[in-house]
Amino acid sequence: MTSAITADVVHHLVNPGELLPFCGTVPGPNRKSGDWHTVHDRDLLLQCVDFGLCCCMTCLSPEALGGWTPLIMDDAHEQNESGVPDDQWWVD
Repeated sequence: MTSAITADVVHHLVNPGELLPFCGTVPGPNRKSGDWHTVHDRDLLLQCVDFGLCCCMTCLSPEALGGWTPLIMDDAHEQNESGVPDDQWWVD
């Protein structure tokens, strides 16, 4: 079976214990209608993040969210009041 490549971004909320979407609907083609089911839209996905629910990192990537993500994507260290990274407080 071959499938067409589309520009659709598939968002799904994953239960980390089961790797199944919380909604119970697996992203993909609807067997009856043939329509592509993308599960959750962007706004619902971001609301779930705000509520503290587990979400797929791929779905939260800047590419999937139109150039923005709520994830911290860099390895920057927090700095203390002196401006020195916390893991280097002992360095003179």
